[in-house]
Amino acid sequence: MVLEIQDQDASIVKFWFTFLHLGSGDNAWVMPQLGEMLFCLTSRCPEEFESYGCYCGQEGQGEPRDALDRCCLSHHCCLEQVRRLGCLLERLPRSPVVCVDGTPKCVGQSLCEKLLCVCDETAAECLASAFYNQSLKSPGRQECQGHRPSCEDGSISASSLGSSSEENSEEAPPPREGLRRTRRFLGKSLGLLGTRPQHGPR
Repeated sequence: MVLEIQDQDASIVKFWFTFLHLGSGDNAWVMPQLGEMLFCLTSRCPEEFESYGCYCGQEGQGEPRDALDRCCLSHHCCLEQVRRLGCLLERLPRSPVVCVDGTPKCVGQSLCEKLLCVCDETAAECLASAFYNQSLKSPGRQECQGHRPSCEDGSISASSLGSSSEENSEEAPPPREGLRRTRRFLGKSLGLLGTRPQHGPR
């Protein structure tokens, strides 16, 4: 977790929380948008969600341990689908996240930024609404072995939307179409698109 304090006008102090995702080897991917959204929804440090279950904050293997862990797996699947469209997610600038009355809103500029916002917003709502089981924090390696469940197919794919080696290709699908199909994918994989969390993790 990274905590940065910004003093904008000598009277407003903002805290930016970052969710850290550990990739293969020693690689780590910082996800500031997801971290800020989690803090907005739950008032909890995003670090509490790292190393949870088999898929939160890590690549993961085996069956998800519970509903919260499945949220993280679905987030992985969403990011994979967006990458297949040619988006280089690790190189995207951080889109601003606004938190109003406990509701986060991410506003991206390019198509890839908008798609990443959709993935992060939906994952944050899913994580915030799921039960938090303290016993699943930092599980042992033996509990996370085996094949990873496959992501659901048919909602968005490189073949259906077109792919590109560039982040912002002129051949990319129209933003509204890409967002619509991404939301459809998220709706299928999470089953709660458009709903607000009723309670935070415990």
